[in-house]
Amino acid sequence: MVSLSNGIVERLFAFHQLNLGKQRLKSFGLKSSTILNSLKGVDYLKNHPNEARFLDLKVTFADDSIAGIFCVIGGSDT
Repeated sequence: MVSLSNGIVERLFAFHQLNLGKQRLKSFGLKSSTILNSLKGVDYLKNHPNEARFLDLKVTFADDSIAGIFCVIGGSDT
């Protein structure tokens, strides 16, 4: 799972939703993980769009063990 638009996932109310999503994927027999910068927070992702957001997407596409990419939050940056 990547957070290409906003780092809000690390906030308590959204982190709960992330965990629900992980549980749902597990119920389908899938393993999930959050990529490098996804949980670093709103300010970090806002201030490091190239270093953080693009790197996360690049890493997911380069990793042959990843079968699917889910954006944990949408938005204009995604």
